[in-house]
Amino acid sequence: MADRVNGATGAPVRALRLKRGWFAWSNQGPVTVVDPDGDTLRVVQSARRGGKPAVVRFAAVKLDASVSAPDAVPEAIGKAISAALGNLNLKPGPVVMAVPRGLVFLRPLTLPAAGSIEELASMVQFQISKDLPFRLEEAVVDFAVLRFLAPSAPLAAESPKTAAQKAEGTDIGQPVRAERSTSREPAQSPDSARRGPESTSSDGAPPMTGNSGVSAQVEVLAAVLKNEIVERYARIAAAAGFKLASLGLRSCANARCVGIRGATGSPQAVALISLRSDEATIEFVADQSVVFSRVASVTRSADSTTAAGDTARATHSRPEEQKAPEVGLPPGNEDGFIQSITTEFVRSLHSYESAAGHAPVEKILITGGTGYEPALVSAWSRRFQPPCELFVPTSAFGVEGADKESGAGALAVLGLAFGAQDLEGLPIDFLNPKRPPVARNWGRIKAVSAAGVLALLLLGVAGLRSHQTNRRLQAKEQVQAQVTQAEKNRPLFRDMRLKAKTARDWMAEKRNWLDHYALLSSLLPSSQDVYLTSLSTGARGVIHLSVQARSGEILAQMDKRLREAGYEVKPLAVTPGTDKFGYPFRSSVELTLSGKTKTDLKTATPLARPADDASLDTPNPKPVSSASQPPPAADNSEAAGRRLRRSQP
Repeated sequence: MADRVNGATGAPVRALRLKRGWFAWSNQGPVTVVDPDGDTLRVVQSARRGGKPAVVRFAAVKLDASVSAPDAVPEAIGKAISAALGNLNLKPGPVVMAVPRGLVFLRPLTLPAAGSIEELASMVQFQISKDLPFRLEEAVVDFAVLRFLAPSAPLAAESPKTAAQKAEGTDIGQPVRAERSTSREPAQSPDSARRGPESTSSDGAPPMTGNSGVSAQVEVLAAVLKNEIVERYARIAAAAGFKLASLGLRSCANARCVGIRGATGSPQAVALISLRSDEATIEFVADQSVVFSRVASVTRSADSTTAAGDTARATHSRPEEQKAPEVGLPPGNEDGFIQSITTEFVRSLHSYESAAGHAPVEKILITGGTGYEPALVSAWSRRFQPPCELFVPTSAFGVEGADKESGAGALAVLGLAFGAQDLEGLPIDFLNPKRPPVARNWGRIKAVSAAGVLALLLLGVAGLRSHQTNRRLQAKEQVQAQVTQAEKNRPLFRDMRLKAKTARDWMAEKRNWLDHYALLSSLLPSSQDVYLTSLSTGARGVIHLSVQARSGEILAQMDKRLREAGYEVKPLAVTPGTDKFGYPFRSSVELTLSGKTKTDLKTATPLARPADDASLDTPNPKPVSSASQPPPAADNSEAAGRRLRRSQP
């Protein structure tokens, strides 16, 4: 809407009105405005054409007199509106309505310039709560930015009258006289603020912050509406079967249509008198903003001497206690009506001109469809210096399909239609009010943050523990696989340990058993006469032999040769027995090493290898019958001796 001023730096900052959520789709389709006025329902559809708001359709239909009463049931009003829209073959999308001025508590406030619209909303609610005759939770509060005041010197001391007025609390209908600054600098209007710092300096307006460092201020119009009134309009929309997208203020809708500026660049004001079946309002509009608003209290009689006192009481009463002013006068009583409304206008004009920084009234516009407007224009044209005109909104904006009678009271409905298509939205919207920032419970935030950090730590510890556990399990599985493999190789390991022990024992005894093995291979008879079944060594240099022989003479010959070689031979024990290879004599020989034993392998000559010895040949894959197979050559002492000699280094 206009620029706001940063209190710390004094730089103008763009401060648009808070956009409503539904205005995001307002450019995609028409918006329907519904405005009941007594027994007349005015309907306007608007859309954006060429980037500007435009009226698409205008219609005015009659309603049943039973639903035009102030105490009509909302459901009955909604059904009557739904029937009227059906007769017009109109299927509305988002719908906008407005509340009368008499049901709203208005108050102009001068506040420090805030950094955001949320901070400004917080200050408005705090300030307006002091003047409300009810709790703030029972009402909806919204506001519109009027203008930004240039910073000036400290204000002078308040007069006793001003202090008393502030203590009592006044409505916008009776504004408090603002303290004038010593510099007499004019306030910055929204239009001059909208043009930015360059245009402000060209107009001769003062900078937003002075050398004294005084912060800039903003003037806002605060509006308060009871919750039950908002609920009443919601019930009307629900009964009518459409979605109520916005609920504006009728006074702001009027200002949207008649706000102007003078040709010289200085702000000009327009006095607007709107006559309707339910109320008569006197408003002063500058730059499309309501700067003064009052509900006029007019009587049916010609005696209107008490009108001023009635007005004061009406504007300060609770919204639900206010009664609709009497404007539907019977024929022949125009003089009383004109006198009453004239008195109200004169008092309102004096109150408006008493405010500091007010703009001069350029003209007086009278609008409405009550039938008394032409007579009022004629009477005021002779009495007041500013020109007085009859304002027909549909004719002024070139609305098609509207006659003079139905379009005379269409000011509010057209203002809502234009305002609904503005990018900033309606200046005051009781369905989508500007709200202060959400109060932060720092204690709870800290507790939740601490709990979150603790949870993250626990998750981290749990994750690290799981990672380490998985690593250990993988190591365990690898070790378990190695243990399983080792269990399978245990017999082999045992055999290797036994062989290693035997080798160590041989080395510890310092006996070269392999030489004795080779010597025995040369001393024993050939494998055609004898073959070994077992060969082992024992402690104290003892060699045990088990042999199979073909005859006893061969065993005796073997005993003789062993003794000649230096071995101590125990008596042979010959045992006859059967043998499948034809060696019927079995004997066990125990040889004891002595000092006489000589193991000179150079003189030992092994027996010749038999022609049919296949112990060192490659195994024949063809099966050989056991009957024709000779004794195992592997057990031949001569072959065993040859293998031992080849294995020696």
